[in-house]
Amino acid sequence: MASPTSIASPPRVGGWRADALPGPWPVRVWSPEAAAPDASLPWLFALDGAAVMTALLAAGEVPSLRVIAIGGDPTAGDAQVRAARAFDYTPPAGQGLRDPRVNDWQAGGADALRDYLAGPLQNALRDQYVVPTGGRTLYGHSYGGLFALYALCSAGASFDTYVAASPALWWLTAQHADAWFDQQLAARPVSDARVLVTAGADESWHVQASGPDGTPASRTGGTATFPAAQALCARLSQARGVQARFHPIADATHHTMLAASARLAADVATHFHTWPPIGSASAGST
Repeated sequence: MASPTSIASPPRVGGWRADALPGPWPVRVWSPEAAAPDASLPWLFALDGAAVMTALLAAGEVPSLRVIAIGGDPTAGDAQVRAARAFDYTPPAGQGLRDPRVNDWQAGGADALRDYLAGPLQNALRDQYVVPTGGRTLYGHSYGGLFALYALCSAGASFDTYVAASPALWWLTAQHADAWFDQQLAARPVSDARVLVTAGADESWHVQASGPDGTPASRTGGTATFPAAQALCARLSQARGVQARFHPIADATHHTMLAASARLAADVATHFHTWPPIGSASAGST
């Protein structure tokens, strides 16, 4: 595992309070300041946790849930954070696997993070917080979205709902993503899991990780990712034990999808008993 970077967030900010949990990954548990210590709140497990909390703070409202924020902010320019997530969020596919776009980054370490989220982390949460009556939601964007789908296929009982935002399906191109997911689901049947796949109408996949000025936002062109995400959701909806919904986000690029989808994930987790999620009239199975 590449060395993670600590989440540089204050313990109290914008109506939230945070507790740090020890472990191999940086984790902060954010709870509403107004919530009683013994309150039973839904759990949102958020990959790229620092970026997710930035998005929720910017929204100005404090939803009634606990955010288990795992990892740093890949948009902050920290190469260590980006390299760590390339390893931690990607499925194993052979020895010495490297990231397709950045050859210096090792990949294929998702099993270790998956096992940590499903076992030690949830056990630690149960020791400190009331187990939620409103369910457990796993959220990830891009590589994190790919991880969420892999976790669904390989450890479906660990969470009740999975939100895969702009999943990096291109990462599996060489392995034929559709057949790969079919194989995973056939080998490990899922029991009553809900999946929300979301994508931006204006986002594209690019061979290069950054554009002319060194940032992802400066890239142009690319291959539209919306159709692939929608098609995968349709495929997942046919799998036994899976309720899959697709939610498009208008005018969103891959760069802006993290913040938009993080707010959507919080909405899904907060309104656990409502399906499809609040505000997603277009989120029916495809």
